[in-house]
Amino acid sequence: QLSGANLTGCDMTGINLAGATLQRAFLVGVDLSEANLRNADMSGARMYGAVMRGAKFCRTTLPDLRVSNQDC
Repeated sequence: QLSGANLTGCDMTGINLAGATLQRAFLVGVDLSEANLRNADMSGARMYGAVMRGAKFCRTTLPDLRVSNQDC
């Protein structure tokens, strides 16, 4: 449960956030390269400048409320 968390600038490379709740979290400049974001809810998160190379998405709710299934 990371709703509203301020994770600005964190290096979260390879982190497992499967099923995490990141609603309205501050993820500005965060490095989420190779992160597991399957089933995560990132609705309303602020992600300006976030790096997400190789991140895994499946049933992931994106900040704009779209659901990504690219890695299902």
